[in-house]
Amino acid sequence: MIKTDVIIIGGGATGCGVARGLLLRGIPHCLIEKGDYASGATGACHGLLYTGSRYVVSDPIAAKECYDENLILRKI
Repeated sequence: MIKTDVIIIGGGATGCGVARGLLLRGIPHCLIEKGDYASGATGACHGLLYTGSRYVVSDPIAAKECYDENLILRKI
């Protein structure tokens, strides 16, 4: 059995984002989803991903981070 420090319930945008953050930090976790990923509230938003466009003028560093993460999510 694998030791899990965190259980995430729901594989929508928030749950998957939390799982990714924990993975990047090396924290063991388990994501539980009753259906397909993004099939609930996230899927109701037509599966659109936020691009970070509102940060382009005020915070170029955050805008680049959003852009880079968007590319990663598209590959996944």
